[in-house]
Amino acid sequence: MVIGDAANLADPINGGGIHNAMESGHLASEVALEAIAGGDFSRDFLGRYATRWNGRREMDWRTGELMLSIAKNPNLREIYLLLIQTIARAIGDNPDFEEFCGGIFSGTLLARKCLCPRTLLGVTPLDPGTWISTLLAPHRYATSPLFSHCVSAACVLLKMTGRVLKAPLTNLEWGTEILAKALGLLECYAKGRHGLPAQSPADCGQPGGRHRIVEPRRF
Repeated sequence: MVIGDAANLADPINGGGIHNAMESGHLASEVALEAIAGGDFSRDFLGRYATRWNGRREMDWRTGELMLSIAKNPNLREIYLLLIQTIARAIGDNPDFEEFCGGIFSGTLLARKCLCPRTLLGVTPLDPGTWISTLLAPHRYATSPLFSHCVSAACVLLKMTGRVLKAPLTNLEWGTEILAKALGLLECYAKGRHGLPAQSPADCGQPGGRHRIVEPRRF
């Protein structure tokens, strides 16, 4: 049984490995104690460790891998930067959205939560005024916020389109990788490997408290 960094269990999104190392060590110790008690050290018996780990974390792992693959295309870096800047502005005074975004990137929130519609609806600012003010945020290219934002978005799209057209095979390979990982995630979901069960409706994003959207690590 291999645990932690030795098993390449670092978080695909933020690179952190402490939580996964602790949890994988705990699961491995459980299986080891069961093997000692039963006197069975066969490959099949010790394979319970991998089965339990996949049952708890495969959904999050595949979600993180998919997000990492989407973000690693250098031809789209400008649009990623624009997206991050927009999210940073939208956080504003919205503590739920701030904690959700921070939790995804820090690893304190399970990666699968970013695919849960109820979670997204529960934390994303729904007030049109929030997004309008975000889009009208001042920009260095012009004195008119709306004009500057349109110019910035147009420049990003032009650069992105040019790079995609210059390297069609590279982007085709990237798209194939995204498709393969998305299918793997769907297969994981179809098999019922959803990971840790929700403790309450709040774990799936029900509004009603900023700290309730983060599911605590359990060992």
